[in-house]
Amino acid sequence: MRLRLSVALAVLLVLSGLTVHAVAAAGSTVRTFLVGMDNAQSFGMVCADNGCPDVARADVNGDTITMVGSGSVDTATATASGSGTFVHRTAAGTEVAHGTWRATRLINFDSFGQPFGSPLQAFEGGIARVNVHLTPSSGGAGHDAILTITCEIGSVPSGHHEGIRLNVQDAINFNTSVSGHTVFLRQ
Repeated sequence: MRLRLSVALAVLLVLSGLTVHAVAAAGSTVRTFLVGMDNAQSFGMVCADNGCPDVARADVNGDTITMVGSGSVDTATATASGSGTFVHRTAAGTEVAHGTWRATRLINFDSFGQPFGSPLQAFEGGIARVNVHLTPSSGGAGHDAILTITCEIGSVPSGHHEGIRLNVQDAINFNTSVSGHTVFLRQ
C-alpha cells in the first residue's frame, strides 16, 4: 500500500512540475513537504470526502481545519518556507474562516526513514513541527500556529498517523488528524 502511494505521489509530483530525484543526496538537511494533495484521486489514490486535502479536527468542539500547501524545511538551520490555503469549519460544516498560511520557522523534524527497496529514495517519512502564520481573507492580523506534518513512510512509530495537526496559539487546537496525504522529499 505504501509503495503504491509512493508511486502515485511520484507521478503527481512529476506531472506538477516538481523534480523527484531517483536517489536523495546523502546527508541532506533539506526536505520539501507537500500537505493535502487535493487532486490525488485523479492518480488512483483513495481519498476521503472531497479529494485529498489534509483535514484535522479539534476534539474539544469538533471544528475542522482543511489545509493544502507545500514548502521546505532545513534541519541544519531550523528554517522553513512555504505556503498554502486553509478553511476552518464548525462541526456542523459552517465556514468560520478561510485564507492563506505561511511557514515561518522549523521547530523540529524527526525522520522515520525512507521506503525500503523502493526506487523512490527521495521520499522520506517523518514528522515536522513548523511555526506558521494564518492570514484570514477577511483581514486582520491573523494567528500564529504550530503545524505538525506527519508522513507514514519508513519505520513509523506507533501512535503516529498520516496527516496534519494545527495548534492555533490562544485560539483552538486541531489535535486529531482526520484525512489526507502528506509527503517529505529529501533534496
